[in-house]
Amino acid sequence: MTAHAPASHANDGQRRDWHFSTGNTHLYPGSTLRLRSDIAGAAGPRRGDTLRVEFVDLGFALGRIAAVRADGFDAAMRAHTTARGTLVAARTWRIAYATEAGPAGGCKVRQRMDLR
Repeated sequence: MTAHAPASHANDGQRRDWHFSTGNTHLYPGSTLRLRSDIAGAAGPRRGDTLRVEFVDLGFALGRIAAVRADGFDAAMRAHTTARGTLVAARTWRIAYATEAGPAGGCKVRQRMDLR
């Protein structure tokens, strides 16, 4: 999976927008994410890239890539409201790649990182 680990954090000025979908109405440990972006050949998310997760009920959450690891990334998601009107607080999630293909092979939410 090292092909998806950043060689450096040098900023080439090209922030990327990552768009995922999930078959759930919210994120939780164990939920799966499918890449919807057409970022073929991209080396993988970089810290500061933007993130959009679309839920099965057509709601969505926005965030950014907070940290990158060889096996995935941490997603800092903004507070949002579900399609049914439930407020979801801002949260940071540890996301792992499901395969060695990196984000193109799908991802899985491993854990919530901001628990106190």
